[in-house]
Amino acid sequence: MSADFLTKDIIYISSKKRIDGRPDDFTIDFSQQVNVPNSYTHATLLNFACPKTYYLFNSTNNTFNLTEIATYLVTIPVGNYNAATLSNAIIAAINNAGANYTYAISINQTTGKMSYTVSGNGGVQPVFDFSADNGIETILGFNSAAYNFVANVLTSANIINLQLTQTVQLMTNIVKNNVLATIVPNSADFGYILYNEQNPAFSSHELVGREMRAARFWLLDGTTGKHLDLNGQDLNFTFSVFEKNDYFEFSKFDKKMSRIIEDIKES
Repeated sequence: MSADFLTKDIIYISSKKRIDGRPDDFTIDFSQQVNVPNSYTHATLLNFACPKTYYLFNSTNNTFNLTEIATYLVTIPVGNYNAATLSNAIIAAINNAGANYTYAISINQTTGKMSYTVSGNGGVQPVFDFSADNGIETILGFNSAAYNFVANVLTSANIINLQLTQTVQLMTNIVKNNVLATIVPNSADFGYILYNEQNPAFSSHELVGREMRAARFWLLDGTTGKHLDLNGQDLNFTFSVFEKNDYFEFSKFDKKMSRIIEDIKES
C-alpha cells in the first residue's frame, strides 16, 4: 500500500466505545487517532471482526399467511435453525396460528427442498401465501407468490436457504455511496466473522469530506438491504484514511495525451 498513498492514519474502532447508538449502528469519535490538519482523500477497511449473532429469522421476515377455512398469520419464532429444528418450528407455528388441519414436513436430502403434507382437511387444499415478500419465502424455498397444495402436498419451488445473509455490508457516512466494505460471512452461527483486506488501495472509497473526527457506522444484510441486529454483541475493525497517490493516474493521462498528439501530427 505504501506506493499508493502519500500520508495516512490507521484508526481502530470498537462499537463498545461508541458515543451513541447500538453495536450494529453507532456513532464514534476517533478524533484522537487522526492527524489534523490533513489532506486525506480515501478510506479503506483493513480488518474486521464481528460476532455472527444476527438471526436467520427476525421480526421482519418470520411470517406468512396460511389459508384454510379462514386465513391465519403463521409466525416462526425469532432465531437460528437447522433443517430439523426448522421443520418442528414451522409445524408448531402453524398449530399456534390456529390452523384446523394437520401438517407434516419432510426434507429431501438430495434436492434440499421441503415438502408439506396435509391431512384432516376433507379434500380442501390449503394455501401458503408469501406475497408479502418479506424474506421468509427465500428461507423456505419459495418465491413471492401464493402456493396451493395439490393432492394434499406442497413442495418448495427452490432449495431452502438457512444462510440468508450472503454478504455483510459495513456502512459509514464518511465515504461516498456509504459502503466501506462488503464481507462474506465465513463463520458458523454464533462464531466470529473475520476479514483481512489484501489490497487496501484497490478497495478504497472516496471520502465525502476532509478532516472528519467522528463517523456513523452500521451493518446491512447485503442480500436484503435490511439492518443486521447483533443482539447486543459488539464488533471491532480497523480502517485507514489516507491521501491517495495519483501518480499512476497522471501517468496514464500523460501517455494518452501523448498518443493524441502523435495522432494529430500524423494526420
